[in-house]
Amino acid sequence: MVEGDNQKWRRVFRSAGADSDLRTLAEDIRFKHRERLISLALQDMAPVEGLSATMRESLSAEILTKKSTRQFVGLAVGALMAEQGFEPAGIKRIKGDAVFSSGTLFRRGQSSATASGSPQFLERLVSVLTTEEKDLLRAILSRQKD
Repeated sequence: MVEGDNQKWRRVFRSAGADSDLRTLAEDIRFKHRERLISLALQDMAPVEGLSATMRESLSAEILTKKSTRQFVGLAVGALMAEQGFEPAGIKRIKGDAVFSSGTLFRRGQSSATASGSPQFLERLVSVLTTEEKDLLRAILSRQKD
């Protein structure tokens, strides 16, 4: 994580103010939903699409319908994606979603590509693999040892 990432998260939490629901949602985005949101980004989907059900379950209808709530979630997702080495890559219209009508698409940033030999890059890479993909990777690596 680079210093700019910390600044982005400070901005997210400043935006939440004293609202404990939004603070909890931001923490969940950063820690609980991280792998799913990264997976969606890698599938050329807007990561916010993966949060609609959670938001409907955890937030009141009054908070959920506020534009500022959706903007806050976008800010938090943007901070997470930057922290994970992604850059904004455009906007996507989201059809049939109860919360979001559009969302930002993300792609791996150029700085991630140049740091491909770093342990952090490899950790991020492995973190988005499914269990089956991790098993396959283990098998490939064990064959290379022989």
